Amino acid sequence: MVSAETMTKDFQAYWPTDLKAQVNIDRFTVVQDPKQALQTADAVAILTEWEVFKSYSFKGMPIFDGRNLLDKQSDINYLGE
Repeated sequence: MVSAETMTKDFQAYWPTDLKAQVNIDRFTVVQDPKQALQTADAVAILTEWEVFKSYSFKGMPIFDGRNLLDKQSDINYLGE
C-alpha cells in the first residue's frame, strides 16, 4: 500500500507547475481498503490491469476503464467510450 505522504509527493512532483496552483491536494483521501473507497466515491478510474478490480462492484457508478479490464455490463455507467 502506498502511503498518503508518498502519494502527495508524487502528485506534486509530476503535476505541471501551473496545475499545482489550481489543485488542492487536501481533496484527495487515502484509504487502506479499496472497497471502502468505493462506498464514498463519485466515480472510478481504472488505470492499472490489476485483476482484483474485476471482483469489485461498480453498479450505478460512473467508471472510466482506461485498461479495458472489465467485461462490458449493462449495469455499469462507462465513461469515455
